[in-house]
Order: sequence, then C-alpha cells, then structure tokens
Amino acid sequence: MPPTVEEPKLGDDSPHCDDVPVFEPPPNWPLAEIRKVIPKHCFERSTARSLGYLLRDLAMSGGAMFLASHIDEMSTYAGASLPSGYAILGPQVVLALKCIMWAAYWWVQSLVFTGMWILAHECGHRAFSPSGFVSDLVGFTLHSGLITPYWSWKIAHHHHHQYHGSMEHDEFWIPDTRSELGIPETHDESVVAEYFSDSPLYCLAKLLAIHFFAFQTYLLTNLSGQKRFPRGTSHYNPYAVIFKDSQRRSIIWSDIGVIAMLFILSRFNWRSAVPLYWIPWFGLSHWVVFITFLQHTDPVIPRYRDGAWSFVRGAAATVDRDFLGWQGKFFMHGSCHWHTVHHHFPKIPFYNGREATEHLKAFMGKHYVYSDTPIFQTFWYNWNHCKFVEDKGTVLFLRDKRGRYARRVAEDKQS
Repeated sequence: MPPTVEEPKLGDDSPHCDDVPVFEPPPNWPLAEIRKVIPKHCFERSTARSLGYLLRDLAMSGGAMFLASHIDEMSTYAGASLPSGYAILGPQVVLALKCIMWAAYWWVQSLVFTGMWILAHECGHRAFSPSGFVSDLVGFTLHSGLITPYWSWKIAHHHHHQYHGSMEHDEFWIPDTRSELGIPETHDESVVAEYFSDSPLYCLAKLLAIHFFAFQTYLLTNLSGQKRFPRGTSHYNPYAVIFKDSQRRSIIWSDIGVIAMLFILSRFNWRSAVPLYWIPWFGLSHWVVFITFLQHTDPVIPRYRDGAWSFVRGAAATVDRDFLGWQGKFFMHGSCHWHTVHHHFPKIPFYNGREATEHLKAFMGKHYVYSDTPIFQTFWYNWNHCKFVEDKGTVLFLRDKRGRYARRVAEDKQS
C-alpha cells in the first residue's frame, strides 16, 4: 500500500524525536527503466479524442452559461402571481432558489473553466496532440480565453518540470527558509510560534487572498516563485530573465491574446460579465492555486538542494490525491489523481493517466505517495504545517508553526 500523508507524527531536532519516521530518498532510477514498465499505448496521443473532450467541455460551459443567463427570468416566473392572486412561490423561497441556482452555476462553471485550462496545459506539453501546431493553436485560444498568457506559462511550466522539487531551480511554491523569515536556530517551540502568531482573522484574509489572487499575482510579479529571479519578475514581460531572446515574440503573442480577451469582455455589460464570467474565473484561479499547492506541498514530501536533487527524485516528490472525487476526474480530467506519472512523462495524455499510474505505482513501491483525505481538510492542515525549511541540508522537509517536522533524514542520506 502507498503511504498516506495526513496527520504524521511531528518532532523537532531533540533526541526524544527518534520516533519520527526516517525518510529514504528514492533511488536514482534511469528514466528509461521506468518508461519500460508503462505500456507503450499509454504514450499514444489522439488529436480526435482530445478534441472530443474539448468539445464536451465547451458544450458544458456554453450550456451552463445559457441557463445561468435565464436565472433571473426563471425567478420572475416562479414568483409570478396566479389569477387567484396567490404567488406560485413566496418571495423568500424565490430568493433562496435564485441563490442556489447561481451558486450551482458558479461551482460547475469554475470546474469546467479549470478543465479547459488543464486541456490548455496539456497542449503546452504536446500531450493534447502529436501536432505542435494543433496543440499550440488550441492551447493559445483556451488560455487566452481564460486570461492566462499561453507561451509565458508554457515556458515557465517547462522549467518547473525540468527542476521539480529543486530549491534552487523549481518555478513556484518555493518554501521560505528559516533565515529568510528571521527565525533563530532554537529547539524552543514557543520562540518559533511567535513568528506565526497572527490573528485568526488576518490568517483567514490572507488565505482567501492567496486562493483567489495568488495565481495572477505569480504571473505578474513572481509571487512564491523562484527567489533567484529579480524582484517583480513578470510573465507578461518579454524581456524578463525567465525567457530567452528567441522566446520574446511568443511572449508578446501571449500578451496580445490576454489583452484581446480583456477587450472582448469589456464590451459586455458588467452586470452580465461579472456573474457569468468573472466569478467563475476567480473560481478557476482558486482551483489552480489549490491544485498546484497540494500537488507538491506536504509535510512528508521533500525538497532537494543541489547535491541530492535528481529528475527522478523531483518527480517522486509529488502527491496523487483524490481531488473532489468523481468531479475531479470528470471536470478536471484527473489532473490531481495521477499527477506523479505526469511529472515522469508529461506527454502521456490525461485519459491514459489512470492506467499508466497503476504501473508506475507498482514500480515505485513505498516511494509512491497517495492521499484520499478530503482536500479542504488537507489544505488547511498543510497550510499550517508547511511554513519553512532549514538553511542547512540537501534533503529538506517543511516545518510547522512550532518548528516541528514530519520526516527526518538520516545523516548518510543528506547527499
């Protein structure tokens, strides 16, 4: 059975914490050896099949938007008076039904938007189609329609896949170190806790801001991104250090796509655009943050520094999660359910992810990590137990608000 990841034992650096499990880094298996255990047909990409999923998502999005545009009209009919003078439904019932219908639309449309965003992400990996032209055309159109700079994200995301789990070279969700937070080296948990003693209201406000604004802030200013980049590095800037000179034209086209979509949206009445597009779009931003955080952030998942990092170890530093159950598999194309295999072989299309994962899981054994704990519970737990890493060491585990860790590394495994 793969290890579970929630509610682990916690310890500090004191001798009494010997009962905290010892982490053994995965072997540096040759990638070709791992590839052999996955059936060849799992690597086959079908343009027709991918387009079928795209058409399905577009139909769901359009259908949901059409129905939502008539919610007010349906509410008016529901509250209309009969010839006898009595209303079909009372005003309180009508208001409640209206709120329920809008909430249902925002939930479903945010999931559908996320699914289409994930299809564009597939395009960036050429997992959507063997044709680079088809992949880029579809990806550019979808991501632009969802206010995401396609080539900018594609390039930065490829860096993430090249250096996943690396403290020095990964692209996002780079943890703070003890010294960066100004926390002194101490075993006194109360001293560490003082650095995370913000009020509950402030913590809630910060968490909500991160959920709904962090993704675009990352694109605009590199928030939570690689710290070796200059302050304010933007994915919208074709001259940013994350891009090569040869990539500048693609970045400009990405910007044009986003600007064009913003212009189109500006032509609509805000009373229609806000409930029909912008609220689900903020839902999409929330899901992207939620997904990427939980895929690579957990008390039992390591970060590596140069000397211990390898591509295979970084790929294994991923958690497959039962993300929203059937909804995650249907609307989000299983992007969280089989993310580990995606990091080993990003060109495997999502519809082959389930089968490929079963073979990879058998090969990885205890080094494969899976969680079926409810995601909202997990996010809250991980948010409070993944605050910083140490300045020293090459295999690192995130510590909680009191400086405690969930895994310890044997001295001979620190390189």
